[in-house]
Amino acid sequence: MVIERRRPARDIRWRAIAGLRNVLVHGYLGVNLVRVWEILARGLPALKAAVARILSEAGYGGMPRRLRAS
Repeated sequence: MVIERRRPARDIRWRAIAGLRNVLVHGYLGVNLVRVWEILARGLPALKAAVARILSEAGYGGMPRRLRAS
């Protein structure tokens, strides 16, 4: 997300998200799939809600339909 959109969501750990992305893409020290699953299971619902809120506040209408829960 662009930096302007990060500011209203200070509760989101943007650096940690970027760090996880770097580990996954570059395979630093190997990738522990169990740990990745734990991170996603715990953090993804809150991140998804925050992104939907940010998009809605920015006038984009919330989460795209294809990303909404069924």
